[in-house]
Amino acid sequence: MSRAGALRTGLLGALVLAGSACSFVMDASPGATNRCTASTDCRGAVCDPARGICVAPGGGPALRIGLEIAVPSAAGTSASVSAVAPFVVDATHPLDLRSCASAGSSICIPETVMVTGWLRRADGTPVDADVVFVPASVIPGRNAPTVTVSAHDASVALGGVDYDYIADLAGRVRYDVLVRPRGTDADTLPPMRLPAPVEAPASGTLVVSLTYPELLATQSGVLIDAAYLPLAGVTVQAIDPDHGGAVVSTTALSGDDTAPDGPGSFTLVLSPNTTRYVLRVGGVTLPGEAPSPAYDVDPMYLFPDALGRAQVLVPQLRTIAYEGSVNVEGDALARVEGATVEFRASELLDVRTGATGVYRTTPVTTGADGSFQALLVPGTYEVVVRPPSTETAAKLGVYATSLTISDTTPDVLAGQAFELPPRFTYGGSVTTADGRHIAGASVQASARGVDPTGGLELAMRFNRTSTTSSDDTGAFTMPLDRGLYDLAVKPPMGSGFPWVIVRDVEIHSTIGSFVREVVFDAPVALGGTLIGAHEQPIEGAEIRAYALIDVPDLGQRSVEVARATSAADGSYELLLPARLE
Repeated sequence: MSRAGALRTGLLGALVLAGSACSFVMDASPGATNRCTASTDCRGAVCDPARGICVAPGGGPALRIGLEIAVPSAAGTSASVSAVAPFVVDATHPLDLRSCASAGSSICIPETVMVTGWLRRADGTPVDADVVFVPASVIPGRNAPTVTVSAHDASVALGGVDYDYIADLAGRVRYDVLVRPRGTDADTLPPMRLPAPVEAPASGTLVVSLTYPELLATQSGVLIDAAYLPLAGVTVQAIDPDHGGAVVSTTALSGDDTAPDGPGSFTLVLSPNTTRYVLRVGGVTLPGEAPSPAYDVDPMYLFPDALGRAQVLVPQLRTIAYEGSVNVEGDALARVEGATVEFRASELLDVRTGATGVYRTTPVTTGADGSFQALLVPGTYEVVVRPPSTETAAKLGVYATSLTISDTTPDVLAGQAFELPPRFTYGGSVTTADGRHIAGASVQASARGVDPTGGLELAMRFNRTSTTSSDDTGAFTMPLDRGLYDLAVKPPMGSGFPWVIVRDVEIHSTIGSFVREVVFDAPVALGGTLIGAHEQPIEGAEIRAYALIDVPDLGQRSVEVARATSAADGSYELLLPARLE
């Protein structure tokens, strides 16, 4: 297989895995299907004779829907993802989506286009790096899958020309382009982001050649400790605070006595187009060493030494051995083996230098007696304790609290016990509107990871997603942590029912249980045909529907409400819920 073919196959595999990981495909339970021949067969709904199912009256839901479509190529060797602009569903008319090359509409199927190019230094030398294409998505909160290809593994021959990389992308989509050097090239070349997105054409081939400038800006300095002595062996990077702390430089290790520029010295090569950055000092801990906090320093406020180098005063904090244990809430003798304990300090402030920092330990695991030890520095921490993923611990919840380590804390602090609470038992029954039980329905409580109490319940930010399925009587139960969830109940495939979506299920307690009746109503059926280039039907495309939800003061978010795959003739059918509960 050619390298181009291997790349296309790898891209298809990634998208297939992404689509299948969350799918719930089961056979429909006998007697629990939505079928009709006349409206008298439908309770509170009407019969759609063409489909042979009961559908919701009124023609369309009061939901705004966005669509995302994963489209395989005609050869079945590549795939692309398109986030289609949100629209209001009109279920009384088919939604036929045609190739963008012929549709002339914003709602269309993009063709797969080939993107090729070179990635070079200014002198023409190839660069070993990953080239990442990040597509824009109009679905709120939805990140479309990125496409990553390798440059300089070997040249890619195409049409008699050797390129450094090749990728298949969706046409008519805007992409941010990132370059991440690898291997020895990462020592001298920084990551690079193109200053403006690249828009793939509707069809054909796009050439995106990337060249590092001959002259790249640098930042040099010297690290000094509290006694103004050079500090060796500490990592330094430049990060972009306006883009989530993305690294925009090479990574340096401050020099020792053998360094050409002297002990404590460092030099960073900065990414092109970088206009604002801060220095992140520390944060990388080598095996066997004490943990290293990471401090952010604005280079604008640094003073030069006698050699003109920016002086970075690195705070030197004491290390405290923090010893504790984990047990079951209310039972000090029920120690929990295999629990993980993580400490996060988001605001370390050194009064002397004014440097602000972060600190995050690698999660430590409790031993057979439930004990653990972590190395900390003075600061205020979020402590997150998670139970092990064992059957015996399945009913134990997440615990989280705040902890302050002061400058006066002893070098060894022992005796703290963290108690894992029980999980809440959430359950119910799955039935149809006429009282039939549905076996084999998938039930997923998706953790939102937010604290609706305004900070009173820290553990709610770390709740976990749970899944289960209904039994032969339609009943289901699942353990849940305290927190906020979106509940999706999905009927067996082929049943003719839509998903039931229950938004913002809030679990405050860890004691007791809750029983909810989930009733499958008649769907709003939205169907049509996918037509590609040369009027050929598109088979095997996956269509995902998202309901767009307004959140006061926060804008919009989205919840997936339906999924379908196009048939051999390009036809598809989405069974949408008429409402969200």
